[in-house]
Amino acid sequence: MTGTAGKLIADLLGAEFINEIIAQSKSTMYFHPEVKTIIEMGGEDSKLILVQSDSKNGITRSWISP
Repeated sequence: MTGTAGKLIADLLGAEFINEIIAQSKSTMYFHPEVKTIIEMGGEDSKLILVQSDSKNGITRSWISP
């Protein structure tokens, strides 16, 4: 569960809440490891997420552009 109301809904349903930036970064790196930039335009805000994957260690790093 992600998003603005994700924490509340996850608590009500007994589901796991995951930060949307982490979810977007990990899923993008899983399906498209060649991607280095994610632009997310939501209803409340927009984000520019820069990702770097370390395939040797399986680590995904994310930075949000200010």
